[in-house]
Amino acid sequence: MPKVKRSKSTWIWETRLLLVKSAADDESLFQELGRAIGASVKRIKETPDDEWVFGSEFETIEGRLGMAFIGCQLDITGTVSRYQKLHGLEPKLGPAPKRKDFIVRANALVSGTEVRAVAAIDGFANCFKHEDEWPDDWNIDPEKNRLAYQTKQVVEALGAQAESASNMRTGFEKIIGHRRYERVSELAAIIRKWIGDLNSQYETELKRKNLM
Repeated sequence: MPKVKRSKSTWIWETRLLLVKSAADDESLFQELGRAIGASVKRIKETPDDEWVFGSEFETIEGRLGMAFIGCQLDITGTVSRYQKLHGLEPKLGPAPKRKDFIVRANALVSGTEVRAVAAIDGFANCFKHEDEWPDDWNIDPEKNRLAYQTKQVVEALGAQAESASNMRTGFEKIIGHRRYERVSELAAIIRKWIGDLNSQYETELKRKNLM
């Protein structure tokens, strides 16, 4: 059976889409965080009556989940930037969508909410990074700090609360649907699936415009 000859344009766009997907190829961070969280969970189970260990290890889990959310956010940001650059390379694709438009495309709502999973992950990353800058009661003026206000709305929709010591755990539980925090790589899996589905959308659009 003869090989189907691909055009130069098809090859170029296939390569570009592969480069976009590579923004979230590194799983090592999430594997390391998962092992570290698993060790904390083990220590809690081994000393269930030690309040100091209980508090210290849950604080550690909270921090490592926050780092996982930030790791996912880095992948989100890198992916969005690469898609936006595709629009700059091809006028037929039209103006590049804004970041906020990308994070609500091609991914499901978090169960029981009106928040998309990728937007939720992005929101908890922002919360972890900036919560200390917010008022203790989270009474944020939307005119003075729109990003903080929008972030607060997202995380509150998933159960986070002002002055809570467990907001990252709450976010993980709501997004993933369980409390096995050591399976933190499941957050990264959501991002990888989102990128794959976005790539499929772009491939369909490129073919529709006879670019592939």
